[in-house]
Amino acid sequence: MFTIGLLTVAAPVEAQITVPAQDRAFAAHYPPLVFKNSPDSPGMAIEIVTTAAKRLDRDLSVEFFPFKRVLHNVSEHSNAMIPALFRTKEREESYTWVAQIYEQNMQFMTIDALIAKYF
Repeated sequence: MFTIGLLTVAAPVEAQITVPAQDRAFAAHYPPLVFKNSPDSPGMAIEIVTTAAKRLDRDLSVEFFPFKRVLHNVSEHSNAMIPALFRTKEREESYTWVAQIYEQNMQFMTIDALIAKYF
């Protein structure tokens, strides 16, 4: 079972800042959760974060990159998030996980031969 979560890397709050920085969502094309170049149907994860931003009166930009660049960008910017990312033991401590938005069970099957080993 894989869990896909909404996550954010929050910047420390400083008292002298009066105008919050723009929130940024770094995303990779990952149907059905995220669709690049599809403004009318951006995917469930993008719809969730943009709706939340509107309700909170926050300025959110959604930027698309290859997956490895998404992981790098979110670690380099404050007020940044990845709308959909598989939650794994290796990633657990690297991010602040905000909400589970999707759960997926994956199975491997074959018709012709028995799978004795996965890796």
